[in-house]
Amino acid sequence: MGSLAVRFLRVMIAAALVCLPALTPNALSHAAEEKQKQEEKGDSKKNFEETKHELKKASENFEKAISEGASTIAQKIKKAFERDEKK
Repeated sequence: MGSLAVRFLRVMIAAALVCLPALTPNALSHAAEEKQKQEEKGDSKKNFEETKHELKKASENFEKAISEGASTIAQKIKKAFERDEKK
């Protein structure tokens, strides 16, 4: 059971190192680029609404990516448990 816990922790750490840092900067930098483009255009009210919409889309995409990553991690953990049960 101890080796299973170690394997579980390794999977969780690897997933955190791979998934989360890669997703956060991409979503935020895309939204920041869109905001900068809109500020250059001028129309602040329209720009605010468009930026708000872009940030909402980025947030939804980020949540979806995290959900998919969590699903992948859960599948790997399930497979690890199944392998340990066979042993």
